[in-house]
Amino acid sequence: MYLILNIILPSNIDENNEVLLNTIMKFAHLYMLLGYFNYIADSPTKNIAFYMILKFHILSILVVLGTSSYFVSRCIDFGWDAAGQLVTMTRRNECWIPSFIPLDENPTLDQLHMVYAESFNLAQCGLMRFHLGRFRIDRENFGVGITLVILGILFWFITCYSLTLLVLNFRGNTLFQHRVRQLRRFLEAERVEKHIIVQAVNHFRYWWFRTKGINIHKLMNERVGVVFRQDLAYYFYKATIEATDTLLHGGEALQRQLVSLATQWYFLPGQVIVREMDLSPWVYIVHRGVITIKRDDSNTIILTKGSIFGQLDGNKPRPVRMTAIAENYADLLQITIKDFQDIIDNKTCEYISLNQQAKSDFMAVHKICEEDPFNTIQYILRGLTVTYHQLMIIEWLVIMFDILHCMYLISEFYTIELVVVNGQCRERPVMFRMFKNWQYYIDILSISHVAPVLLKLAIVCLTIHGITCGWIYIACHDQNFPMELPELTSDVNATIDYDEWASPLNRNGGCARVTIIFEVNGKNRLGFLVPKKQFADYIVAFMYVFVVYTHQEIDVVVALTLPEIYYKVLINYIIQPMEIWVLSVAISSVYAKYRELYSYDYNVLNLIVYLEHSGNWLPELARQAPQCLQEDIFSALYMHHLETLPLFRELPLYFRRQLVTRLQRVVIFPGTFDRHFLRLNPPDFNKVIRSSHNCFFDATE
Repeated sequence: MYLILNIILPSNIDENNEVLLNTIMKFAHLYMLLGYFNYIADSPTKNIAFYMILKFHILSILVVLGTSSYFVSRCIDFGWDAAGQLVTMTRRNECWIPSFIPLDENPTLDQLHMVYAESFNLAQCGLMRFHLGRFRIDRENFGVGITLVILGILFWFITCYSLTLLVLNFRGNTLFQHRVRQLRRFLEAERVEKHIIVQAVNHFRYWWFRTKGINIHKLMNERVGVVFRQDLAYYFYKATIEATDTLLHGGEALQRQLVSLATQWYFLPGQVIVREMDLSPWVYIVHRGVITIKRDDSNTIILTKGSIFGQLDGNKPRPVRMTAIAENYADLLQITIKDFQDIIDNKTCEYISLNQQAKSDFMAVHKICEEDPFNTIQYILRGLTVTYHQLMIIEWLVIMFDILHCMYLISEFYTIELVVVNGQCRERPVMFRMFKNWQYYIDILSISHVAPVLLKLAIVCLTIHGITCGWIYIACHDQNFPMELPELTSDVNATIDYDEWASPLNRNGGCARVTIIFEVNGKNRLGFLVPKKQFADYIVAFMYVFVVYTHQEIDVVVALTLPEIYYKVLINYIIQPMEIWVLSVAISSVYAKYRELYSYDYNVLNLIVYLEHSGNWLPELARQAPQCLQEDIFSALYMHHLETLPLFRELPLYFRRQLVTRLQRVVIFPGTFDRHFLRLNPPDFNKVIRSSHNCFFDATE
């Protein structure tokens, strides 16, 4: 490359620039690194964002290494022989080496190493927008100044790029969690019964635990072809749909179509899935767990894996003839009655009509399907289960001292873990080994809403603490001070409290800090002090780390030796990603909390009006709840409004429960006042009326 440039340029390139150009050409292969990380990021993995962030951070390190070589060439003039061996070194100028570090006219190898370290430090400071030490941009160092500006632009690009990826990566988590809290606050503000609030929040928390907020059915419908989607769904639900086919007799083609259109739902123990006389346009297939079927408030049958219930005939919704309740944790496959009727053929309809149970809107499998123990909900939700000794109630009456009682209480607790032995789930006692497992304490913290915030704060504090301890180990254990100590003047001594500080020669170690600048023989000099007490070293080291962390231009504690300079470079590369992570957490929290404030309703022209009425709108998350849970929430909210009208008060309860879910609150602003209206769309009202007539005809028959 330099031979080509010698032909093009009017003047030849000297040996120093030739070596520098060769070094820069080696870094031109960075595109291979970028291509490799792009290749990794293109693979389907949940760590795509971290790979892309890591790519640019490694790129920044390599760019800083190449830039430091350029800075060294601007500081020292190297002489080379014909064989390309280094012969002489001559200092060009004062460079950017601090005044307390010696640099001869002809630097030694140790001094050259120090120049390399300081050049690397300068390049990193330019990249991360730190202060540049002694460096001043003038006519002679104009190229160095331009390079520092380019590094600063690269820093802002990497920071913004990484920050954006982190915010987008964590946005789904914070949005869903905020929506659950918003729903809880709204229900509490509307004075809804406590058990309804607990039921709603527990459902969505359990749904989050099982899905992490991902709608896999929607994802597969949008991005996966029909045939491949059927293959995937059939693989996941093969055992369930084969058990269901013993009732439908439709063959593998019917099985594949059913599972490809089914959506998996998750229910808590005791949660009502379908209520008798409700309009339920769904057909359910039991995938995991046990479902209890009731008619007229009495238990009828227990449904297991592969059983089916819901409206099994007709395309239009009608009131169902039974109540379905989850006996324990249950997973169901949900299909609309329209899709179900479109898939089944006349032969399958005959099998359904001949089944006596189908007249009660359910069909139970005749043979119980053996469940894979690794595929049971019990094993999926496995973890430490705390069991309480039954005799502890007696001990509570005997032990009078609270401290002794708490100690005895802890001693009587034991835990069990779920393991699979010989194809069966067995509970194995863990006893006191749970206190030796760090996951146990994480589980305790995960119960609280404040735990994620405390965990992030602990990570930042422990990281800074570790960096501080590292600085003490690197910079505060030398018995011999690495620099020549000038004699302090009387003006400087007057500013020092010698009850707290001492000369490094008197203590033989300690974290040094600089004094104020004073003149010696017309030159500015700096003195050094160390604290008298060893525990004060931590304060000095923490002050240095804090100054670096906050990018302050304060030279209170400085790096004096090569290990200290390289350690400073290392902690800068630790602090930069941590700062980006903290910023992403803050932005994600603010985005999740205030996004609805600004994108709430585009028809609201005055933001102040919205601020005055904030919280008076039911979050959309409530519409994603199961049908029975929706009826419970909306009945608690609006049933008393509906019952104020004699027209609706005389209607059956099941009719009012279904009607209340169609209500929508509308806020109208006449001037400075507002009124709240509950709106019911005519099509929804007519739909409920027609379904009620179908119910009356069905009951008459």
